[in-house]
Amino acid sequence: KKFSESRVGTELRVMAGYRTENWLLGVNPILDWSLSPGHRGSPEVVTAWKASRQVASGLALGAEYYNGLGKLNDRLPGDQQERSLFFVLDVDRKPWVFNVGIGHGLNRASDAWTLKLIFDVPI
Repeated sequence: KKFSESRVGTELRVMAGYRTENWLLGVNPILDWSLSPGHRGSPEVVTAWKASRQVASGLALGAEYYNGLGKLNDRLPGDQQERSLFFVLDVDRKPWVFNVGIGHGLNRASDAWTLKLIFDVPI
């Protein structure tokens, strides 16, 4: 319960973006459903945005913004929405492919600081 009131869930992430030789602009709307008994209903909605610039071969620096809007059928008031801004580094130098970032909450509804690390694991 420290991280989620629901033990079982699923999500749908749609990713769209525009890439040039040096820039990436992307949007990632997320729908997150609780599947645990007593917690089902309308999905939670999060929007994620990204802008990054390649600074060297296989290295990009950028920013990501996350906004937790609440339930699809019951949007939270602005001061209760989780909002965080991340400074990120993307590494794509095979076999090392990962995203690392540090984020800061932009309001009281958000965590003060968050570290994130996403590894690409080929299977």
